[in-house]
Amino acid sequence: MTHNENSRVKIPALVHFTRLGYQYISLKDYSGNIDGDTNIFIDILCAAINRINGVALTIEDTKKIVDDIKVILSNDDLGKVFYDVLIKGYNGLKLIDFEDFSGKVNAYNVVTEMTCKNGADEFRPDITPLINGIPLA
Repeated sequence: MTHNENSRVKIPALVHFTRLGYQYISLKDYSGNIDGDTNIFIDILCAAINRINGVALTIEDTKKIVDDIKVILSNDDLGKVFYDVLIKGYNGLKLIDFEDFSGKVNAYNVVTEMTCKNGADEFRPDITPLINGIPLA
């Protein structure tokens, strides 16, 4: 057996995430909407917001929320306002249900090798966990 980063780090971590209830998303086979600036999976976020809040937002409505999140992320506050939005919600809408850990309301996903860009900088973490389509780690 080959001993490399995939066999010693990535695959065992993916197995652990899937045992915790995360669903693996293959980026090469994914056909949904991903915002290029934030790496938020728009369609997953839209479905989660609708489930959590009992509303019927469209993809376009969700894109507007993501555009506002981009403004929030550009603050020079080390993510405090973004954290507040995650905890308290956005204009009365919860983005994450912190009472649900079963996966019935929140969507738990994990992707590998997702390119992250910040200006001229670019990197690809081995694994990125997503909650409701939002990359949080």
